[in-house]
Amino acid sequence: MHPTTAARRAGMFAIPAGVLAVTLAFGPPASAADSTEPGHPASRYLALRIADGGGRLLYDPYQGQQYDNLGGTADAMMGMIANGTSMIAVKQARDYLQKNVANYIGSGTELYAGATAKLLLAVDSSTSRVDPTPSVRNFGGVDLVARLQSLQTESGRFSDQSSYPDGDYSNGITQSLGILALSKVGIKAPTTVAYLLKQQCSDGGFDLTLDDPKGCTSDPDTTGYAVQALVAAGSDRAAVTRATNYLAAAQKSSGAVGNGQTGVANSTALAAMAFSVAGDTARWSKARSYLFSLQYPCSTPPKLRGAIAANAQIRASKIAEGAKAKPDQSDDVATGQALVAMAGANYITLDANLAVGAIPADECAATPPATSVTPPPSSSAASSTSAVSSSSAVTGPPVVTDGPETGAPGAEGVAIVLLGAVAVGAGGLSVARRGRGRHTR
Repeated sequence: MHPTTAARRAGMFAIPAGVLAVTLAFGPPASAADSTEPGHPASRYLALRIADGGGRLLYDPYQGQQYDNLGGTADAMMGMIANGTSMIAVKQARDYLQKNVANYIGSGTELYAGATAKLLLAVDSSTSRVDPTPSVRNFGGVDLVARLQSLQTESGRFSDQSSYPDGDYSNGITQSLGILALSKVGIKAPTTVAYLLKQQCSDGGFDLTLDDPKGCTSDPDTTGYAVQALVAAGSDRAAVTRATNYLAAAQKSSGAVGNGQTGVANSTALAAMAFSVAGDTARWSKARSYLFSLQYPCSTPPKLRGAIAANAQIRASKIAEGAKAKPDQSDDVATGQALVAMAGANYITLDANLAVGAIPADECAATPPATSVTPPPSSSAASSTSAVSSSSAVTGPPVVTDGPETGAPGAEGVAIVLLGAVAVGAGGLSVARRGRGRHTR
């Protein structure tokens, strides 16, 4: 069995863990229209990586043999959309995915629910009034909506179809992505939500392993997705409150969420999105600021600067390497997902209507990076059902109460998962079909 099996379904990489206090390289963003917006270097990084990969991100597990990282490519698309820039790279990535759709979501007897859900979410988010094509109903010859619905079982679970006896790698993240994707196109599926709710643990978090025979073990990444899925579906606010409280308890004083088993950058990004839709501005702002603290500064090589490191140790190590430092897949996957949260967006509000085509200029070539942190954007929206008692009165992130139709995008938001330690997202890498890891997204 190939060690990167879950690649098609979810994809993950093992990444060193740890949290260190570091100095901010860029401050929180102002707006997508601002040419000096601190999130732009991350968008530029992703656009350059997409271009270097011929329209997609690449995964090099053996340091010499590269494979398509199509799940990470979808994450990169959504990150750039959230930032509101680099639509030229978004379209390049979308074109590549369209031509290679079967390599990502499967075909014949091998069909992958998580990859299908993530692709549907990314493609639908990338369309706009200006660029209404391609249709999610005919993407590379596949009706992504119908395909995803065909992978919904009678129980409400989104499951992979495979000719292999142990071929179903669907999990809690798959379930949430399925709900998010269908909600994005206006489809409500109550049985899928009911099934997801059965995976909530006593502490409020959600288990990565569906119907876990070993008992319920909460996972921050899975919970970050679940909160967004439940809000998008207009589900029980009590469940959302309990889940967000779990993430609040997991958040460190630095703003980071996660540990060596989940990866700080991705876990923190997903938690920030959850705090956003729950209306907890204080924790949302702390998480987002922590993500900016993981950004590579201007002192790093041009092709690395602006990216988000998977954790603080990796960032410090590459800065120490100086001119020899190179970007890799851990930087790719962390940046794609983190950029959504850094832009003040989430998977419910992700929308390309306000996005522009230009790839941001290299700000480091003209001006030094900001060293101070500015307050997060504010909004008049406040959640009457704030999930954390310390945020009884909040303003700031978009509060979505009944799915994408009623949720208002934030001022910046027009709006991302690794194997082992950091999550890459459903469908992760596109390589051989067989192999298993802890997080299969």
